[in-house]
Amino acid sequence: FVGVLIAALIGKKDEEKKAALAELLKEDGKVRYWFDKFANRQKEAADRGVKSGLFVGEELTIAELKFAAGMKTMMRRVPGTGKDGVMGDEKYKGLLKIVEAVNGNDKIKAFEEQFQKNMASFKE
Repeated sequence: FVGVLIAALIGKKDEEKKAALAELLKEDGKVRYWFDKFANRQKEAADRGVKSGLFVGEELTIAELKFAAGMKTMMRRVPGTGKDGVMGDEKYKGLLKIVEAVNGNDKIKAFEEQFQKNMASFKE
């Protein structure tokens, strides 16, 4: 889904980017199309008895990690996609909870902290 954004925005001037982004983020736009697909995966998991709100089971999997990584990048770099934009929509609250679950995981926080230390020492 991040590729959809990149393809639509790369090489465009600011005004063209704003128009393309508005098109992607509208109710029947491509970003919401993909968000709806992810929300449907959550619903399917819940229908199978998954109570955690995750895509596959009760524990984090690569599916949630990959999703959260893409979302984190998109929400940080693309206006209108964060909590104050599309992700603030009620039907995507569950998706936001996945991002928060990944970001709040102690193992992931420890990894990111060590990664930042490694990057800092590499720059020295």
